Amino acid sequence: MELLSSLLGILERHDTRLLARVWIKEEGLAFNESGVYPTSVGSLTETFQAQLAHEHSRGMMVLDSRTKVKNAPDVHCVTTRKYRTGGDGLRGIIESPVFGHSDTHTLLHLADLVVSSLLFPIACHAYLNDLTWNVHCDNA
Repeated sequence: MELLSSLLGILERHDTRLLARVWIKEEGLAFNESGVYPTSVGSLTETFQAQLAHEHSRGMMVLDSRTKVKNAPDVHCVTTRKYRTGGDGLRGIIESPVFGHSDTHTLLHLADLVVSSLLFPIACHAYLNDLTWNVHCDNA
């Protein structure tokens, strides 16, 4: 708990804003996972661009790397919007998302901690009726 308290203290001191997306898979329904990552990247990019525009600021996105074959298509939608002939639709974002590894990028590591220790348990609690299988959730 001290680690989480310290982590949240760091994020608060630096006025950090976190963007995340949770996908809920319904039991018994087919779920095509191939579109999840690129759709999420596109959605988070839109949200980030809106935040940057509101703050009159600029920024960049560093995504957790997977493989080159998986990485490139996931940001293609961002690259085409940014560098289209009709003008930059993402003016606040200075470059297409880049990739890093959480074991070498502190901010990616912090994001992993937030997701695994806070977001995942909160999503489970909010979207699942039966929490008995999940050791991460506590009704208190």
